[in-house]
Amino acid sequence: GGLWFSFKRHLRFLKETGFVDARDRLTPDGYWASKLRLDQPLLIADFVANDVPADVKPEIMAGGLAPFVWDRTQGMDLKMMWRLDLNEMEGTFYRILDHIKEIRDLKKRRDFENSLILFWPAAALYHWAKGIPWEELLGFISIDEGDMASLVMRTADHLRQVVSLKETHPQLAPVAEKAISLIMRE
Repeated sequence: GGLWFSFKRHLRFLKETGFVDARDRLTPDGYWASKLRLDQPLLIADFVANDVPADVKPEIMAGGLAPFVWDRTQGMDLKMMWRLDLNEMEGTFYRILDHIKEIRDLKKRRDFENSLILFWPAAALYHWAKGIPWEELLGFISIDEGDMASLVMRTADHLRQVVSLKETHPQLAPVAEKAISLIMRE
């Protein structure tokens, strides 16, 4: 019965969040969200569906997805971050948090796991996409090179998922493509 119970619990959650309709069928948002192969598909789908402006900059999109990719909770020392201009990314980050607050609160109430959404991955990917040199990036954030490389790779994977939404989100796909080319440089 555990599996069935788990299924019913997930189904109820998907109904409450508008991804499944009253007849237990995927809604249009539910349909494309179900194709996403992501770490936190609902949070990202919710944000993408409702809150990403058509003229979003690729570096903001890369930064905006990065926090969903980082699954470890350790806080991070942002050294000398004051030398970076983070206003634009910070504004977007708090808008994202604000936007997904409802869905995260619901997850908590329904006893689903809620990962921490941290700011530093957003800051890191935003600046990496804007062209900061790798050594300098690692100088700003106390993370080892392997972890940073993994964060970049996984963010690129998430961006590829957005590229795959060409049909439903034609204006976002090319931005995601551009973001990938910015963060996958040598």
